[in-house]
Amino acid sequence: MRLPLIIFALLIRPSFGASPPLATPQAPTHEPIDLELRLGLPSATSKREIPAIPREYTSTDSIATTRTGQKRKRKTENHTTFSSTKTTKQLTPQQLERQRERVRLQAQKNRQRIMDQGAEAIEEEKKKQKVYNHNYRTRLYQDPVRLLYHRKVRRAAAMRRYNAKISDNATAKDFRLENNEATRENYKKRKEHQQGHMTPK
Repeated sequence: MRLPLIIFALLIRPSFGASPPLATPQAPTHEPIDLELRLGLPSATSKREIPAIPREYTSTDSIATTRTGQKRKRKTENHTTFSSTKTTKQLTPQQLERQRERVRLQAQKNRQRIMDQGAEAIEEEKKKQKVYNHNYRTRLYQDPVRLLYHRKVRRAAAMRRYNAKISDNATAKDFRLENNEATRENYKKRKEHQQGHMTPK
């Protein structure tokens, strides 16, 4: 039924002088029709290829085509931060003595340089040392392990100074008298301080 109508519309109707069929716009042959663009769909050219994320990567790792990210990740995994609970390389007594001597000579040079600059430089250095000591003690009392090690080193240094002065016959007697006098004075001050706290107000 429809086939004769189609044939009539295509062949017979134009011969009767009827109105010509409407001109349908045709796209040029050199430009293909993008049906996805006409239908409002994302075209194939606008699709961005997203690289596949390996399973071993986390959200904080960079997704790079090179192996730089893997090297950086491996380096951070092998890196160990310093902690007071971990033991460092043990030094021999000779190495420790040389290290203390270098530190002592460097401190002596710094003190002499500051003294040569004058009174203003000395006052400025005192302020810096006061702030440094306050911050050092604050951090020290927050770490029990470092505090024990600090007290151990201080006791050893005090014992070395005491033995050095006692072994010198020229100053041994005066040092003993001075040390005993200072000990008695400190004991007296401690007793007065304790009694002041124990007295009722």
